[in-house]
Amino acid sequence: MPVENEVKVCVDSFLPVKERLVSVKAKHIVTVREKNILYDTGACELRGEDVGLRLRCEEGVDNGSFKRVTLTVKGPRRDGVLKSRCEFEVCAACFKRAHELLCAIGFEKALVYEKIREKWALGRTEVCLDTLPFGLYVEIEGDEKDVFCTAKGMGFARAQFITLNYFDLARKAGLTGDILFDSAGGGV
Repeated sequence: MPVENEVKVCVDSFLPVKERLVSVKAKHIVTVREKNILYDTGACELRGEDVGLRLRCEEGVDNGSFKRVTLTVKGPRRDGVLKSRCEFEVCAACFKRAHELLCAIGFEKALVYEKIREKWALGRTEVCLDTLPFGLYVEIEGDEKDVFCTAKGMGFARAQFITLNYFDLARKAGLTGDILFDSAGGGV
């Protein structure tokens, strides 16, 4: 069963992070603009079970030909310093049709959020620089040991680790409704 291990750190600027990534010879993979839709039942049964259901569309910012649609199910969080949970992903051919399918089987849109994600490979971890309408976050994902090693090498202390998801971080910041870069709406 695939397990996702990750941690986020809130930063004021990506400049020192990028300088560190370059100095340790991390490889820039791609920068994408994401549109994410989180789903639940009308009675919020998934959230109540700490299960996440997300549809994501990524489009390349620095590589216009890059486009990917993924459907992800995340299981309940495991105890620990990192955010760790089972994760299953499948690729979909069409964002709109995948959304329609999820709605047809009874799921409802719970939240739409956007972000710009700059992906870097560093050893056996992926380091993502996430720009959201409410803040800048560095997300490190990989095997537990590798996440700790990369975080330490990047100069982050455990006291800085955030294990909340972006939905909870937005709510903690006092935001309600969809989280978009503009007010054009959250349509599919």
